[in-house]
Amino acid sequence: PRPAWNASSRSTVSSWSPPGATVRVWSAADGVPLWDRHYDGVDATLGYGATGDELTLPAGSGSVMIDLATGETRAAPSDAPQLTVHVALPEGTLTSTVGRQGFGITVVGTDGVTRWSRTDAAYLPVEVSAPGADAVLLAADADGAIVALDAATGDELWRGPGQALQVLVHVPGIAVVGGDPGAVLDDRTGDVLWAVPSGERVTATSDRELVLLQSPATHELVVRDLRSGRE
Repeated sequence: PRPAWNASSRSTVSSWSPPGATVRVWSAADGVPLWDRHYDGVDATLGYGATGDELTLPAGSGSVMIDLATGETRAAPSDAPQLTVHVALPEGTLTSTVGRQGFGITVVGTDGVTRWSRTDAAYLPVEVSAPGADAVLLAADADGAIVALDAATGDELWRGPGQALQVLVHVPGIAVVGGDPGAVLDDRTGDVLWAVPSGERVTATSDRELVLLQSPATHELVVRDLRSGRE
């Protein structure tokens, strides 16, 4: 089956430091590895765009489009936005762009009427999400910090802490942010719901009820309740 770029397909971008990135793709049907390739000259720390067929990564003053079925690359059109993400929402469709002119998010209703638009943030998909979580949109500002937006109105709910590219899990009411050690936040207020214990770091492995944490020092794995932090 043709791979898709989403959490269910287990496709990931790793080696997040420039001047390159390694892309690994697995089959959505059975988890069989499809291909693994390193791309020099791309900077995945700036974010990415994705469709069911292609992955777009920034490269120099432009961007590179990677065929998810084969790993082959082509240059993105020079007149196209550097990154474009389309997300289906209950109220309509969100389109987010990152380009030379800056950031942009627009939500258009099912009737074709624009509900709201912003030019100070860009939406970035998370590793694991759940139905209903899209009532709050987790985006990035120009500094890469998290911006939480009300999906219905576009109003800012809170900003920071952490980096938007490190939002690992988002389910209704909860956002898990990676880092050292990471944080588990209320997605509408930004308040810390529970503290990551010393010596542990959160990961993007979650069944939407539990979340896996790891000790960088010992590699020990710990499973915790996503809402309470109970081991």
